[in-house]
Amino acid sequence: MTWHRTLRAGWQEARRRNVPMVIYISTDHCVYCDAMKRDTWCDETVEQRVSQDFVAILLTPQENQATLGRIDVSAYPTTLIGVPEGKIVGHRTGYQPAAAVHQFLSEALKR
Repeated sequence: MTWHRTLRAGWQEARRRNVPMVIYISTDHCVYCDAMKRDTWCDETVEQRVSQDFVAILLTPQENQATLGRIDVSAYPTTLIGVPEGKIVGHRTGYQPAAAVHQFLSEALKR
C-alpha cells in the first residue's frame, strides 16, 4: 500500500479516483502507533482493501504540523475516513486491530 505523506496529495488522488481517504495520524515514539503499523496496516487483507477502495494518507505532527493544527487529535494513533468532497465521515482513536479496521472501512463505504 502506498501512503501519501500530505493531505493535499492524498485528497487530489481521492478526488481523481472518486474514492474515500483513510487518514492515519501517527507520531514518533508511540507504541500503539508502531503496533498498528506493524500489525494492522501490514495485514495483507487490510492492505489490499485500502489500496483498492481508498486512498491512504499518513500524517505526523513532525511532517504535517500546519495540517494537524486544524484537526482535533486527542490521542495517537487516530484514524479518520474522509470523502473526496472534503468532509470527515469516520473517526477512531487508539490502536485498531485488522478486524476493527475492516469493520470501520465497511461502515465508511455504506455512507
